[in-house]
Amino acid sequence: MPREGRIVSLAWSYDGRWVIFASRGLLWRVPAQGGAPEKIGFEAEAIRELRMNPRGDRIAFTAGSSARGEVWVMENLMANQ
Repeated sequence: MPREGRIVSLAWSYDGRWVIFASRGLLWRVPAQGGAPEKIGFEAEAIRELRMNPRGDRIAFTAGSSARGEVWVMENLMANQ
């Protein structure tokens, strides 16, 4: 379960089964029908602006400080659901 912290961005999975969110530099997913959040297993400074592609196998987001931002793309994110 994520520590208390602000949720800075969220996105729905392509099939509507999951809500993906970022909190305290970690990516999480939680079942849309309710249940405990699961850590996706990725960590980066200041994750925000999550976007899931229409097929649901990639997610893009920005990360990093305003002085040194980064753009990341993760593939096969939901492959083991």
